[in-house]
Amino acid sequence: MNNHVESTAVRLKDTREMSSLDAAQAIENIKDYAILMLDPTGKVLTWNEGAKRIKGYKASEIVGKNISVFYTAEDQARHHPEEILKRTAKEGRLEDEGWRVRKNGSRFWADVIITALKNKNGKLRGYIKVTRDVTEIKKAQKDLQEKTKLLDMVMKNMNEGVVVTDEEGQILIFNPAAEKISGGSVEKVKAGLRLKHIGVFLPDGVTPFPESDNPRRKAVEGEETNNVEMLVKNEKHPDGLSLFASVRPLQDEKGNNRGGRGHPQGYDGDQKSPKETSGKNRTFELHFKKYERWRGGRG
Repeated sequence: MNNHVESTAVRLKDTREMSSLDAAQAIENIKDYAILMLDPTGKVLTWNEGAKRIKGYKASEIVGKNISVFYTAEDQARHHPEEILKRTAKEGRLEDEGWRVRKNGSRFWADVIITALKNKNGKLRGYIKVTRDVTEIKKAQKDLQEKTKLLDMVMKNMNEGVVVTDEEGQILIFNPAAEKISGGSVEKVKAGLRLKHIGVFLPDGVTPFPESDNPRRKAVEGEETNNVEMLVKNEKHPDGLSLFASVRPLQDEKGNNRGGRGHPQGYDGDQKSPKETSGKNRTFELHFKKYERWRGGRG
C-alpha cells in the first residue's frame, strides 16, 4: 500500500515538474511579448525571446540588473520604476504605458502589465512583468487623430451642407453649413425626427416623409438618390423649408457599405434649383471621395 502511495506521489511530482518546464519553455520562446520575472527589488531573474527582440539585450547582459535601465532618464529621475513596483506590491497588479529605452538608446512606446507574486502568507516573492511594443499602434492612432482633425476642419469650412450617417442610419456628421441650411443642429435634427410637428415631410407639408423613401435610408441600403425634394419643419422654420437632398452610399476600400453621405440644399423659389447647380455638386463629390478614403482607412 505504501509503495503504491509513494509511486503515485512520485508520478504527480514528475507531472508537475514537466508542466512547469513546458510552461517555462513556452514563455521563453514567445517573441511578441517581453515576459520577465523580477525579484522583490526589481532585478531581472528571467529573460525570453520577446524581451531580447523588443529591448535588444541578451540574457547574459541583463539578468541581475534592475528594470530601471529600461526607463528614460526623466522617469528614473522621478523614481518612476520604484514607484511602479511599490504600487504593484500594494495593489497586486498594475498597468502602465509610456516610453521605454532599448539597449541601443532608441525609444519605443510600451504597454506594460506587472503582477505581484506572493506566498500563501502574503509575503512578496517578486513580480511578473509583461511588456508589449505598441509604437506602431500609437503612431497609427496619432495619424488617425490628425486626419480626423483635418477632416473636421474641412467639414467646418465647406459651404455645402454635409450629412453623414452610419450603417444604422444614425447621424455621425452634420456640419455647420448643414445646420445653417436646415436651421437646426444635429441634436435638434435627431430630436425633431421624433416629434409630430417638427420633422421631415413630403412637399405638401402634411404627409410625413416615408422612411422607406428617405434618401438617408436608401443610401444605407446602397442606393443613390438625386435632388429628392422634402419639406423640413423645425423651430427656425415652423412652416417648413424646402430642401433637396442628394445622397450616396458611403463605402470602404473593400466596397462594403458603411453608411450614407450627402448634402442638403435649401430652396426658397428665388434661388436656382439644385438641379441647375450640377457643377457645384461635382465639386462636392470630390470632397466626399477624399472623405471615403479616410473613413475606409479607419476600418
